[in-house]
Amino acid sequence: MRRGVGYKAADKKKFADKMYNKKGTEIDKEAVQKLHGSLGELKQKLQWFAAKHQIVLQTDPVFRQEFIQMCVSIGVDPINSSKSFWTEYLGVGSYYYMLAVQSIEIILAGAGRHGGVMKLVDLWRKLEKDKPTFLRDTEISL
Repeated sequence: MRRGVGYKAADKKKFADKMYNKKGTEIDKEAVQKLHGSLGELKQKLQWFAAKHQIVLQTDPVFRQEFIQMCVSIGVDPINSSKSFWTEYLGVGSYYYMLAVQSIEIILAGAGRHGGVMKLVDLWRKLEKDKPTFLRDTEISL
């Protein structure tokens, strides 16, 4: 087939480009809508899972670690902040927030001896030895 020349061919090309862009935009909008639907469904399923297993998530470090690894593998950060969606439904963020506060208190208490830097094993031993009430029934993994 011959390529057109002149004004008519340029006009056809502009029209074709416009139609391709329009179709591309439609496809993008559909993809975004499907993605929002999938994210909504994922959120609902995670809420259901968290409600069903909340106590186990808070008390079993192995189960909690596996849950965190699952979330990371799908691109979700369950311990992002203490005021996030995950804290509200899972209690995971608040657990790690309280654990972090306890760790900081221990480090600051011994800062005169070690300058605020201590081995993780020593911190872990201190946390295990002097567990606060919110951690009494849990095992803190290294």
